[in-house]
Amino acid sequence: MGNDQERWERRYKQKEHGNDLSPDPLLIEYSHLFSKSQTVVDLACGTGRNTIHLAKLGCFAVALDVSSLALQNCLKQAEGAKVEIHPVIADLNSYRFSAETVDAMICFNYLNRKLALNIHHALKPGGLLMMQTFNENFLLVNPKFNPNYVLAPGELSKMFPSLLPISKRDDCRSQSATKSYLVAQKPA
Repeated sequence: MGNDQERWERRYKQKEHGNDLSPDPLLIEYSHLFSKSQTVVDLACGTGRNTIHLAKLGCFAVALDVSSLALQNCLKQAEGAKVEIHPVIADLNSYRFSAETVDAMICFNYLNRKLALNIHHALKPGGLLMMQTFNENFLLVNPKFNPNYVLAPGELSKMFPSLLPISKRDDCRSQSATKSYLVAQKPA
């Protein structure tokens, strides 16, 4: 796994993570799209606040991250919340999903453009994708952020052209909107 894993392990070792289990507001808003027993993968889950929310909904929640420290924290949080999650240590630069094995995938605050085909490949027909990450407006408030990890206007929709949008904000028109998102479904 190399440099990426080492970098994230250092970040999680240095950073204090509280017990905040508040899921992202976008996930809360669209929670009704997830059903019990669905297999849902939380890509680059970090300490798992969204994974735990999915587990509380009754989903088979898979927490996928490159950092073992993040996943340990996620397991601890899940234990405290009395839910079961399924952690997987994986480098998303090389990890490959089996075809049509996942009911839904979520990804928050992480951008790896190479993942788009892998995500589409993994989703079952009718599968759901919820992705939200930083767009170019984020650079206005955080100019030191790496510009390689922000979306251009319309880029998120272009990454998943065959998915059917349920909801999206992908245009970057409002400078106060520092994140773009897409909630979309793979055709059945």
